[in-house]
Amino acid sequence: MNTGLDSFADPANITVLYPFAGTEVPLAIIGFILWIAWHVVTAREENRQWDELDRDDVGGPPAA
Repeated sequence: MNTGLDSFADPANITVLYPFAGTEVPLAIIGFILWIAWHVVTAREENRQWDELDRDDVGGPPAA
C-alpha cells in the first residue's frame, strides 16, 4: 500500500498515513450498535428457548 509520500523531509505537510482516515467515529458507532443488537437478539432467543422448555415441562422434578 502506497502512502503517496516520497520523503519525510517536511513533517508539517504530512497528515494521515493510514487508510480510511476520518471514519473512526462512524465505524465505532456502527460497532456499538451491532454489539447492542447482538445482545438484544441473543436475549430474545434465549428467552424463547426457556419459554419453550417451560411449555414442554422439560427439566421438572424427577419422577419418583
